[in-house]
Amino acid sequence: MRTPSIPIGAQASPRGCTAPTSSRRVRRFLMGLLVSLWAVVWSSPPAAAQNPAMPQTLSSVAASAPADQAPRIDVSLHADAAVLAPGQTLWFGVRLAIETGWHVYWRNPGDAGMPTSLRGSAPEGWRWSEPRWPAPQRFHDASGLLGYGYENEFVLLIALTPPDDVAPMPLAQAPITLGVQWLACRDRCVLGEAALDVQTLAAGGGGQGFGSEADIQLIDQWRQRVPRDVNADPLVRDVRTQTLDTSGALTQRVLVAAIVDWADQISDAAWYPDLLPDAEVVDVVVTTAGRQTRIEAAVTGLPQRFRGYRVLPGVLVYQRPDGQRRAVQVALEMNTADVASELRGDDEREQP
Repeated sequence: MRTPSIPIGAQASPRGCTAPTSSRRVRRFLMGLLVSLWAVVWSSPPAAAQNPAMPQTLSSVAASAPADQAPRIDVSLHADAAVLAPGQTLWFGVRLAIETGWHVYWRNPGDAGMPTSLRGSAPEGWRWSEPRWPAPQRFHDASGLLGYGYENEFVLLIALTPPDDVAPMPLAQAPITLGVQWLACRDRCVLGEAALDVQTLAAGGGGQGFGSEADIQLIDQWRQRVPRDVNADPLVRDVRTQTLDTSGALTQRVLVAAIVDWADQISDAAWYPDLLPDAEVVDVVVTTAGRQTRIEAAVTGLPQRFRGYRVLPGVLVYQRPDGQRRAVQVALEMNTADVASELRGDDEREQP
């Protein structure tokens, strides 16, 4: 039995779908209206999957703008094995090659935009992993909004594990489909999607590299760009986090910080916050002096909305002494539960 196409991982909403209270939020609101309309379309199977006559090649792409106005984004599918073995995890890499000057978005798009997203279909009982996102970069659009995402190319990794009781199955026979959706922006933004059917790709020669040395190397190369646990990085000696300050009544502002001690000199550090529902991360400042990096950020929102958050997850990207870029997961402590209670004048505290 084949399961319907379902979203893979946390599907964040487009930024800008809340009521605007500032010029920045007005722009987010307008962007949110645009991409929310596309989200309705995305709730259906990808266009290529609905139309068997549409060639599902490595770059079978549908866009929301005429071809002469849309960027060229070539989409390809890669796998680290050619055969699905019972109970064994197989990694796919969905690669987007992006036209120069354009960018697509990370799981947190920043001030405005829409996260790149995946949908997967596989037999019932087969398990998809959470997507593995490579470390993002930052950019500013024409209106000055800050975005997080990717330029030129990036590979989004996803794993699929069949049950223990299935027979070995070549990918050319596997009823697996992956759909990818993105928002590409430059001086304008264009929505796009692609459907990647494993059987069709293999039959047409588009998947002849599944399990090849080139595919294995590509997936391993981009796995190295996925942020690792901060405690697994040999360059990190210590991480200390704390909540520095809280202020506000109707709207709460929490200032949080982290200090990372390094075993060697690093450079070009940048920290990217994850999305928090009903809250906004602003005023991110990252400074490095000697072998120490300090991260500060402010979280704003209604106290009753994000009361109880304990950490602000994020990714710290830096350059090693040998020039290689690496990324680690660094979460900032955010003790808001008691503070929110105090701001409302409550005498009671949540019991453990």
